[in-house]
Amino acid sequence: MNHREQSLNFSSWFRKNYMILIIMLLFFYLFFALLAPVLMKYKFFKTGKFIYKIYSNFCHQFAHRSWFLFGEQQFYPAYTDAGSGLRSLHDVFGIFPENIQKSREIIGNESAGYKVAICQRDVAIYGAMLNVALIFQISSKKIKKPPFWLWFIFAIIPIGIDGVWQLISPMNIAIINISSHESTPLVRSITGILFGFFTGWYLYPAIEETFEDETAGIIKRVKY
Repeated sequence: MNHREQSLNFSSWFRKNYMILIIMLLFFYLFFALLAPVLMKYKFFKTGKFIYKIYSNFCHQFAHRSWFLFGEQQFYPAYTDAGSGLRSLHDVFGIFPENIQKSREIIGNESAGYKVAICQRDVAIYGAMLNVALIFQISSKKIKKPPFWLWFIFAIIPIGIDGVWQLISPMNIAIINISSHESTPLVRSITGILFGFFTGWYLYPAIEETFEDETAGIIKRVKY
């Protein structure tokens, strides 16, 4: 088999199986992010910390914006309201959220639990993208791509407003004069799900359309 035939065979195989590869990639990305706190819980500290280190290249991992497993709370917010019954990041770890490097370095402990290796919003984004990928695969890739404006309104605007507002509010930019904003786990999850769902819905059919166009082009060239 020559190089050209090998390339054609690989292209044909990839065309049939690319969604399986995407599903596996998303599944294992989430799996290992959730595995890290499990390993810490059961005292596989070296392996757990290795996973956190790898994932630190893909996520900010701020403790005050992450889920915690096996602890007294599912999350430790930057600030708490009186009577909320929640303990803040500073209450539990002695770290203020403004010290973002220290917040990032927090993994957790036996009483507080251990954080998931990616933040709350990323869990929602990749979880939603995985679910849409499964639906698209089960539908035999028959789901059509939504209009660009629909993707932009539901995927970009909500996460953009919440994320950018949260990002720039601590900067105290006088010319903008906006109120301080620290998002909540619920809002991060909702905006993440919207982004992941509509991005998956837009992206996967777009990839399929590209393959269909390439196949049609090849058939046309062979015909003529």
